Amino acid sequence: MLNSQPNAHMKSPKGEWCYYYRHQNNKPPSIPTTATDVEDIVARSTRVIKDREIITSEEKKAIERLEADSKKKKQSAKQKEQQKDDDTGSEKTTRFQTRKEESSSSKAEAVSSSDGKKCGGGDGGSGGAPNNNNTPSPEEDDNTKNIYWQSSEARKLFGFFGDGDEDINVVVEGLHERINLLKKVQEDDDGYQLVIPMTEDSSLGLSSHNKFTIRNKSLFLLKAYQIALEKMRVGVRWIEDCCKQAVTFINSLGIKTTVSGKTVGDWHRHFRKNDKFPHPNPHVRMGKKPTPALFELFPQLEARVREFIMKHLDCFAVEMLRGELITVMIPKLMEEMNADGDSESLGYKLLVNYTDKPPSYSSVLRWVHIMGFTHSTKRKSYMVDGHEHKAQRLHRDQLTANYLTVLEPRCHRWVQMPVSLFEDLPERSEILHSGYTYTGIDGHAMIELHVDDHECLQDYANEKYGKFGGNVSVRITGKPIIIIGQDESVYNQFAFGSKQWVGKAGERAFLPKSNGAGVMISAFQSREFGFGMELTADEMKNINEKRKNDVEYFDKVAAKDVLETTKKKDLTESPFVRKLWYGSNNEGYWTGNHMIVQLEDCMDCLTVLFGETYDFVFLFDHSSGHAKKRVNGLDAEKMNSGHGGLKQHPTMIKEKEGYLGPYHDPENPLMVKVGEEQSLVWEESDLCSPEHGPFYVPQDKRLERRHDILIPVKLKKGKTGPNWLCGQGQGLPPSVMGERFH
Repeated sequence: MLNSQPNAHMKSPKGEWCYYYRHQNNKPPSIPTTATDVEDIVARSTRVIKDREIITSEEKKAIERLEADSKKKKQSAKQKEQQKDDDTGSEKTTRFQTRKEESSSSKAEAVSSSDGKKCGGGDGGSGGAPNNNNTPSPEEDDNTKNIYWQSSEARKLFGFFGDGDEDINVVVEGLHERINLLKKVQEDDDGYQLVIPMTEDSSLGLSSHNKFTIRNKSLFLLKAYQIALEKMRVGVRWIEDCCKQAVTFINSLGIKTTVSGKTVGDWHRHFRKNDKFPHPNPHVRMGKKPTPALFELFPQLEARVREFIMKHLDCFAVEMLRGELITVMIPKLMEEMNADGDSESLGYKLLVNYTDKPPSYSSVLRWVHIMGFTHSTKRKSYMVDGHEHKAQRLHRDQLTANYLTVLEPRCHRWVQMPVSLFEDLPERSEILHSGYTYTGIDGHAMIELHVDDHECLQDYANEKYGKFGGNVSVRITGKPIIIIGQDESVYNQFAFGSKQWVGKAGERAFLPKSNGAGVMISAFQSREFGFGMELTADEMKNINEKRKNDVEYFDKVAAKDVLETTKKKDLTESPFVRKLWYGSNNEGYWTGNHMIVQLEDCMDCLTVLFGETYDFVFLFDHSSGHAKKRVNGLDAEKMNSGHGGLKQHPTMIKEKEGYLGPYHDPENPLMVKVGEEQSLVWEESDLCSPEHGPFYVPQDKRLERRHDILIPVKLKKGKTGPNWLCGQGQGLPPSVMGERFH
């Protein structure tokens, strides 16, 4: 049973409303605590909505003001005008009372009505026809001040929720912010990113059409929200009166990408959740990267494709992979499916389809990109082999511990000062470490700090100690140490970038095909001396005098290889920075022997300049490509491919692991065995017959090239005498003239 009598009143900033509640058995309802507890029976009636009016507190105050004015004008000279004012005031008072009576009558009629549809704009746009009489009064030109914007229906429709009276304007303010957001989408080239969920994969599969669609949705919603702020109130429907009107307006501008207001309403339902549209790419939206159907059904195929690409990464081409898929990988999967009897499965049908219609170049390229491979500009790369092996990590820990606890304390990198002076430093709170405290010789409390703990400490050390900007630690004994580091770098004549500027008509500058001449610099650097070391003329003279006494290099093999002599020559410039014009037609390439010669030259300089005052520690950036090889070691570049040449000493094979490799056959009599010496020349033996020799030499010529032959040569005076030159039968120099004799 419905009770038509008012049971509770709730005040709003615009006036007073009477709310009615559904209850049974003539029991009075409990007083509501929030606006959501109220059910407005009159608001659900479609029969009396056209006669319903809102009486605001402003209208009441205006009526009271007119009544007061009419009383004050009793002494006016014009009785007729005063009487007219009194009649006007009386008429408005009567109209106010009449409106209340009509409203009460309408509510009573709504109680007996069975049609209880609610008006006021839900998502579906259901409800009564728009109320033409519900027009804002002159005192209420701003539609956002309408009581509708404070209702729970408005908050639910637009997706804004607040807490009580403190958030009475949450819907209006939220719509204004949403409108500004949608405007930025249209103003900025990357504005679409503001209204979609952005992750590291958001750009994946986002085509230009997807970006256009996002801007298109933003444009229609922007206009719909603007119309809502102007018109939305009780009786106005969201889809029919706002979304549809926005579509009509934008269509009139020639933009007819959307013609349905219901579509705009659907966009709004997605957008109102967090001011974001769903990502256009379904894989990004679902948090799953796109995977080709062939890879989903056959994961082993993806592993095989990845292995194939990595194996041919230096010369890989998409067409190469496409050929492998068509001729090898897909037929192999077909054989596996036939063996398992899965001829009716979806995977088998997909393989049959790719057999009849092989995958195109673009499909294979897309698969390669999905697997994470990219085709980028060539650039130099490197590989560190075994950098994180257990033994390597252990050695790195040992080197670090030795550097910090043994070497560093003996370097000029420490500063000592009285504790009282340390406590008075303005930067004391910024110093990284607390330091080491001890008692000085004079009995004063002292503290020792590293100069790197703060800039002020380095400045203090420079002023106190001078030359090397610090003192050695008081915690160690022995000679101080100077640590010197080494590294190499290459510079080219034409070191251009990978890109260049191009003119409007495609004009390009002509660039050299190669990098041109190159110089490699090997340099030493230290905290004490900086980059390299400058030597004066007198210092250079003293150094060369010492070198004359020493005569020869300590490593004679390295000196012979680099300088073609073991004797030390006079230095003409500082050896701490050495240049090498690399190339096979220039000075060759930097090797470990070059490094040894440069090091010995630098030690001669340091010995003359500092004598026995310091110990020197050298740290090298030692690349395996520059490694010094063992004398008479296995060097493929120096091994002879034929008979003759410098005879290398045999190698003792101690064990198979690391020496003989995986292809060694112990049953082969021509292969060396563990415990034997590996000979690096062709020897005469029972196993090595005269016919054995280099594989590229015909068998009938091998014996001919095994022994030296006599070749006639011309004398310097142009006369041919009985002189004979004993030489090899291959690789004769151009100076040798005459024909070969057996």
